[in-house]
Amino acid sequence: MFKKFIYMVLLLFIGSKAGAQQDPLYTHYVYNENLFNPAYAGSREMFSINSLFRAQWVSFEGAPTTVTLGASAPLKKDKIALGGAFFYDQIGATNRIGLNMQYAYRLNIAEKSKISFGIQAGFIAQKIKRSELDAYNEGDPTYTGLDASQIMPNFGAGVYVYSDRYAVGLSVPHILNNEMLNKKIVNVNNHYFLTASTIFDAGSALKIKPSMIVKLVKGSPIQGELTANFIIKDAFWLGMGYRTDNAGTFTAMYNLVKNKEEKLTNVRIGYGYDLEWKQLRQNSKGSHEIFLSYEFKKRSFGEIYLSPRYF
Repeated sequence: MFKKFIYMVLLLFIGSKAGAQQDPLYTHYVYNENLFNPAYAGSREMFSINSLFRAQWVSFEGAPTTVTLGASAPLKKDKIALGGAFFYDQIGATNRIGLNMQYAYRLNIAEKSKISFGIQAGFIAQKIKRSELDAYNEGDPTYTGLDASQIMPNFGAGVYVYSDRYAVGLSVPHILNNEMLNKKIVNVNNHYFLTASTIFDAGSALKIKPSMIVKLVKGSPIQGELTANFIIKDAFWLGMGYRTDNAGTFTAMYNLVKNKEEKLTNVRIGYGYDLEWKQLRQNSKGSHEIFLSYEFKKRSFGEIYLSPRYF
């Protein structure tokens, strides 16, 4: 059973094609990896819910806005975890909605390390509103057919290796190369994501968590981001980073601790800001992001909940 599952995940990776970058961009990628990697499901080791709102390139007309919601939990049989991820993305006259149900199979590879293999299945719906566009030629058949919406199946796969000190992930959220809107305007292309992060102590009250993400899509430049988070007393997270599309990123997060003796993180509230450089900076007031998550406390799960979760 397990070998068949591994073979299926590998075939999904090998059989996928690359195609232009469309997936929403997140400054809080460290905290919501479940939105693009199904193997992340259950890695928080408790029932976890997270949501995010992003307003990109503020002051640009038709600039992207994104809303996400994700949830996952390990089952009583610790090897299996289930999750779900939803997003709504609007860019100008284009609206996209995505929903995926996720399944992860997890194995212990060391005393405090696990490897997770995940798959997801769902749909993507997209629509372009012709009324919000100005046509160069009113009689163009491509333009006149834009109001038709389409719902397409979606499949994805991922691998995630993690412990209490590091995490590495690789995922392909879209396996199918679907074509939309008369096969002339918009395609849903594959995106490849690679993430890595670690954490180390820098004093009795300070930890530093460096992380990175790399995104690859055929026809688009490789995009990478490096981030450093400074964690103060396991409660305040301050981060800064650099994105290769000429942007600096800044994040701040606060962990609300319900039980100080157990140091269990229940609620995380975060804010992110992107400062675009060069051409975009002249016309944009930056990009803003608000992040919120809640994790349900369960004493029966064991001692793993006696310390904060960093991955």
